[in-house]
Amino acid sequence: MNPYYWFCCNLIKLVGRIFFGLRWLHRERMINHGPVILASNHQSFLDPPFAGSASSRAIYFLARRTLLDGRFFGWLLPKLNVIPVDSESGKDRTALKALIRILRAGEGTLVFPEGQRSPDGKLQPAQPWLGLGSAKRLALVVPM
Repeated sequence: MNPYYWFCCNLIKLVGRIFFGLRWLHRERMINHGPVILASNHQSFLDPPFAGSASSRAIYFLARRTLLDGRFFGWLLPKLNVIPVDSESGKDRTALKALIRILRAGEGTLVFPEGQRSPDGKLQPAQPWLGLGSAKRLALVVPM
């Protein structure tokens, strides 16, 4: 685990526990070896770091490309295993290929099946690409 990822992961755990009472239920059931897709709904900007911190290993995140436009986040987010996704077109083959490459390497990733944050907290329809990883038998899908 690279030092940036380790530091930010431990910082988010600390912040989550102190300010939000964050806790993980049944963390012992987390798949910590081999390819896995952690699938969670997305209602807050804090969902990616909090959900990602549930795993004891470094995982990869899909994030819209515009988050990497700024100087600071453009430098930091790639160090935190963020894969940029072109969310404007809705079909980013580069990100999908990167996701497949990560899963084939036996790594884990966090995805939000809806593809974006829910504006009102209600579940939105899942994007069809989520099933690709499990359909190709690349990874188990773990709902969070």
